[in-house]
Amino acid sequence: MSVDTNFELYTVSAYHDRLIPAARKFEATGDTSGLCQLLAEGKERLARDPIAKAEALFKDPEGLQNSIDILEGREFYGPGSNHIPPHPGAKTTPEDLKIYVRFSVYDEIFDSTCIAYNPSVRANQILTRGRLLWYLYEQSSFFEMAFAGSGLHGTQLEYVNDGEALSTKDLADLLDHLLVVPPPDDEAERGKERKKLEAVQKSGKRFILRSEVDLMAIYGDPVSKQLEDLKKLIKRGLSQPGLAIAQFFG
Repeated sequence: MSVDTNFELYTVSAYHDRLIPAARKFEATGDTSGLCQLLAEGKERLARDPIAKAEALFKDPEGLQNSIDILEGREFYGPGSNHIPPHPGAKTTPEDLKIYVRFSVYDEIFDSTCIAYNPSVRANQILTRGRLLWYLYEQSSFFEMAFAGSGLHGTQLEYVNDGEALSTKDLADLLDHLLVVPPPDDEAERGKERKKLEAVQKSGKRFILRSEVDLMAIYGDPVSKQLEDLKKLIKRGLSQPGLAIAQFFG
């Protein structure tokens, strides 16, 4: 698997009522005030909420401050000059600012302010880290169609890169299939990954370890925990008003 698949639990109102209006205002007028406010709120959340701090993809509150500084003109952003001002007092061009916002800021806001981090279920789950998907594929062709084929249908999330909101029907179908999956033998599943690694090493072929993928399958959370976490995530997304689950590829 060369592309990661993430499931993320998010608050619908935070996305639709806050991120989208701020993004549309910026796209139409260049006004960054709404984006800066959301980034500041996300920075504060990461600083005070240990669960958000642990799970967020953008874990460093100071990274969000850097985005605020770029949007407010205190820091220079210029890919063409390696972010070095071409002359004293040079400002980020409107074109470069739009690029930065589209490819960084919207995702930072979604991750820091829209994700429904909470103590009862992991809100951000990278399904392709570890052996969970391989185990599910061995249980039923349904899962391979869902995750590697065209089984899950989503609505593209506006402004957020590579994200789509999954339908409640697809999530309910997925949960029904997950609920009848037999409990995995965690040590046996780890053993399969060790054997794969040993076979490649013994073959003499050049082996490149994709650290977070290969090592997580052997040393990360056991399949049983990954399976339970995924079921909890989907149950919460289906049962709690105002929450939804987005699928991301990256």
